[in-house]
Amino acid sequence: MTPRTPLSRDRVIGAAAAVADRAGVAAVSMRSVAKVLGVEAMSLYHHVPGKEALLDDLADWVFERIELPEVGGTWREALTVRARSARSVLTAHPWALGMMESRPHPGPALLQHHDRLL
Repeated sequence: MTPRTPLSRDRVIGAAAAVADRAGVAAVSMRSVAKVLGVEAMSLYHHVPGKEALLDDLADWVFERIELPEVGGTWREALTVRARSARSVLTAHPWALGMMESRPHPGPALLQHHDRLL
């Protein structure tokens, strides 16, 4: 019998992204994410406090994937790099567009992203 990979916050968020990619963000629930991971929903609460926190983390997960512009280049180059990267990420994860700026608790990746753009 092969040992099961331990759960982690990153695995839980990755599984939530997989659910959203397959069926949209409305399909993300503790139960649907647990099913992808092959565990019971209650196991997830050791890694995320609940569904709303999971959705906040999922929005931050999207921002982690958008390339940040380098400091020191021209603003036009920086915004072009960011726009191309954002388009690529949002094409792969179309469910993310509606939730990127709508979550009540922005995560560190979102804040870093906005700070860099400013």
